[in-house]
Amino acid sequence: MKILIVSLLRVGDLLMQKHLLSSLSLKYSGAQVHFLVHREFEGVRSFFPEVEQFHFFERKRWFKQISQPNENLLRPLTELKSLLDKLNYEKFDLILNWTHQKGSAALMELLRAP
Repeated sequence: MKILIVSLLRVGDLLMQKHLLSSLSLKYSGAQVHFLVHREFEGVRSFFPEVEQFHFFERKRWFKQISQPNENLLRPLTELKSLLDKLNYEKFDLILNWTHQKGSAALMELLRAP
């Protein structure tokens, strides 16, 4: 079984979710767990040995690109589509949204799981 957890909140919220992740690992013993988090939280990987793979949402870089007058405005959208394609290629059995935002809800609509 492959599980994707979407956690696009602050780093403190991510660390508070450690207990949820431990419970999830017990319930789905042997499952491959992946996390989708903001790129700036890359440093917390060592706190989550249960997570087989991290995927990164490039929030800061994409917002910076959008705000630059000389940047191609479609680049962040193209990169987001590439990330979504990569995640959907993984064929997750379960996708959990641990984020409480409209943006993550919209993102969940674009991710596929049975």
